[in-house]
Amino acid sequence: MATLRDFASPGRAAGIRSTAPACKPTVDEPLRCVWTVRSAAGSPAAVRRVLRARIAAWGGDPEVAFDAALLATELLTHAYLNCGPQALCRVEVEREAWGFRLTVADPHPAMPTRRRLGVWDEAGCSVRLLEALALRWGAEAGGAEAAGKRVWAELAVRCAACGE
Repeated sequence: MATLRDFASPGRAAGIRSTAPACKPTVDEPLRCVWTVRSAAGSPAAVRRVLRARIAAWGGDPEVAFDAALLATELLTHAYLNCGPQALCRVEVEREAWGFRLTVADPHPAMPTRRRLGVWDEAGCSVRLLEALALRWGAEAGGAEAAGKRVWAELAVRCAACGE
């Protein structure tokens, strides 16, 4: 099975198991890319790279790409901490006329909840990040496995090429 390292750099897309088309997006036609990754320690960094590159290739603003990468990192790290290493997760990004939709699915059934953070807490800010960066977000049962969940976030369209 291919790992993210196999397809994190350009030109090594053979193992990506991706649905990304090799064309430029139009606002009339949504584009979609899906990656299946293991919740291993290095996965969030690799996902950040490929996600930012995909959004940039679709004409997305670097700020939107950064926000999507940050949210994906937080959600994958949450999966890693709760599901353990080697759990299969799915990361999906779609380009729509209104913006980008990011979805991260993992096998853990617990839904994201807002928790009180201490001064030194290094985890537990997923909901606050979703609220701050997404236009809308939500979570639903049925993730990478039947018992899991999908967390999605919609990010505003800002097109680097068209100045929107």
